[in-house]
Amino acid sequence: MLSLQAERRKVNGHAMLTTAFSEVQAAMQRQMSEKVNQLLAQGVDHLLARTAYARRAGGLGTNGALPELQDPSL
Repeated sequence: MLSLQAERRKVNGHAMLTTAFSEVQAAMQRQMSEKVNQLLAQGVDHLLARTAYARRAGGLGTNGALPELQDPSL
């Protein structure tokens, strides 16, 4: 019996739990961030009634404004 006790190793359960919780927290933060970014992009698309990379016909004017917003005096 004495030989079995000599081979026992100590396990730091607190450190193992802390590491596991940190990994889970980081994974959840990544997933939540991805989902929030996806929802924000969908909201912008809905608000603008177009995708983020859709181009308007005519593009930007000479001063960087949309053609309908340009000041004709410029």
